[in-house]
Amino acid sequence: MCPFLEQSDPRCAACLSLHRLDDALGLCGDHYEQCPVYRKKLLDDAHDSRNYRRGCEFLRAAG
Repeated sequence: MCPFLEQSDPRCAACLSLHRLDDALGLCGDHYEQCPVYRKKLLDDAHDSRNYRRGCEFLRAAG
């Protein structure tokens, strides 16, 4: 199951509808690693994490 499923991301709305329930169960359930939104969110989270660490390092150095 996609770990981002309960975050109500608007990019997922097209897939998460009653009309596309089979697609949603397949993609968000079994094959979420193939989802472009999932991959983008992972990249964004990794980028945010790197920026956070850089900011902490800067603050420590400025001490």
